[in-house]
Amino acid sequence: MRFLALLSIGLLSASPAFAFDAQKLDNTIAVFRSGTTAEGYIVHNADRVLANLGGHWFGTVTFSSSDVETAFENLCRKNYSAINEVGPNGFTIVQGLEGQRQLQTRYQLMNGNVYSFTTPFDELVNYLGLGPASDVVKRRQAFFSNGIATINRVDEDTLVIQKNYQMPDIYVRCPN
Repeated sequence: MRFLALLSIGLLSASPAFAFDAQKLDNTIAVFRSGTTAEGYIVHNADRVLANLGGHWFGTVTFSSSDVETAFENLCRKNYSAINEVGPNGFTIVQGLEGQRQLQTRYQLMNGNVYSFTTPFDELVNYLGLGPASDVVKRRQAFFSNGIATINRVDEDTLVIQKNYQMPDIYVRCPN
C-alpha cells in the first residue's frame, strides 16, 4: 500500500526530462512554423514554390555551370520545359517543344514543399519511344515518373525538384 502511494506521488510530479523535451518541441515548432498555424505553414511554403513559376525553364542535370553559361541561349530555344497551369495547389511541366512529342507531368501540393507528381502512362511510353519495349521496362519508367517530390526554389530563377529519392533535377529559368 505504501509502495502504491509513493508510486502515484512520483507519477504526479513533474519530470524534468519531459519539460526539456516539451521545450525542444516548442522550439522546433517555432522554427518550422514561424509561429503560424499548420495551414499557414503549408500556404507559406507553397507560395514560395509557386510564386512567378510559369514560363520556360531548362534542366541542368547533364550540364555544368560553365556549359550552361556558354550555351544558355541555345538551351532555352531548343531544350526547354514549359511550366504552366500554375495554381494554388500545383503546376504542370511540359517537356518537348510544340509540334513534337510532349510529356506532361502534374505536380499536386500535398504539404509545404512536398508534392505528388503524375505522368500519364501512354504519354510517357510515346514520349520515350517505348512502344516496342517490354512491359517490365515500361513499368520501371512509370515508377520513376510518378510518386512524391520535394520542391525548393533556391531563388527566383532556380528550381530544384527531387523525386522519389533520385538525383535532384535542377531547372534554370530562361529569359523572356
